[in-house]
Amino acid sequence: MIELIRREQAEGVLDDRLSVEWVQQVLWGVSYTAFEQVEQGALAEFDVAATVTRTLEQGITVQSGDRAEAAQQS
Repeated sequence: MIELIRREQAEGVLDDRLSVEWVQQVLWGVSYTAFEQVEQGALAEFDVAATVTRTLEQGITVQSGDRAEAAQQS
């Protein structure tokens, strides 16, 4: 998982201003929460992957404005 996160940061997909360990812990935390929500009946099983993905995409990916800024600094 750590290597995947590093690769995605190097490719500019994930925000490299966040530590790899932080990203990994956020992934585990969001995943745990999603499964807990399924167990409580608040989230359908088939929605877990999309919910976790959407949450992570909005929270740890590089946003378009950040990409433009990073490109200018290169």
